[in-house]
Amino acid sequence: GDAFGFERLELDRVRAGAVGSGADAVCSAAASGCVRAGAVGYVRKDLDYEPLSRALRGALCGEAAISRTLGARPRRGKRWPPFLYFTDPHRTPNPAHIIATLPRGCGVVYRAFGAKLAMSEGRRLIRIARRRGLIFFVGADIQLAAQLGADGVHLPERAAARRGRNLSVKSRFWLSAAAHNEPAVRRARAAGVEALVISPVFPSDSPSAARPMGVFRFARLARVAGLPAYALGGVNRRTISQLKGSRAIGAAAVSGAPVGRLRT
Repeated sequence: GDAFGFERLELDRVRAGAVGSGADAVCSAAASGCVRAGAVGYVRKDLDYEPLSRALRGALCGEAAISRTLGARPRRGKRWPPFLYFTDPHRTPNPAHIIATLPRGCGVVYRAFGAKLAMSEGRRLIRIARRRGLIFFVGADIQLAAQLGADGVHLPERAAARRGRNLSVKSRFWLSAAAHNEPAVRRARAAGVEALVISPVFPSDSPSAARPMGVFRFARLARVAGLPAYALGGVNRRTISQLKGSRAIGAAAVSGAPVGRLRT
């Protein structure tokens, strides 16, 4: 099954209109698990990301297809996005362009890092996300999330273990958190976090990335968590198929969305 896209021939057919009318010709992720959108990037070609281009229309499949590819079991309750895009002012200075090409049902984690214009930028991005049918998270800043009317809050690892605060946040927002090791996973779960973004799984070009943990360790952490778990760090079309059976429910990335055929 495919998780993050079609082969190049199919990309050409999408451009020509044979597979639909581009990014806006989408299937409902809730109904069919498959949506169509433009490929995203702003990263080096050797990372197996397609560069952003209005002419290029790739394809990403939703939760059902990703679950089949990764071997993830369906979970009751919230339908967590199959893909999370994390904004970064340095690595992706034009997040609006990327958000505008994400498929419906995907998620955006807006990280303002205390910027003075965080509110105005957040309003601009959440408007785009609403039009695209995306789930919008705010990183770390609960007050900003409330002011923007965000769907969720994503906590850094250091802030994920405050159970009382987390229970309050969960009453209003979806709640995810970062985790990089087993103690952090256990603390986050005990504190009521609903989903985890575990990293780094594969070698990454992020300047802050630690030594990659690999698939085996990721699978162990996902099993210990017992929560929806995303793989972050070096996830691309060469590596994502390695996550099959690892309990990952989806992928996360800072530089864009990986595309290409996955073999299961």
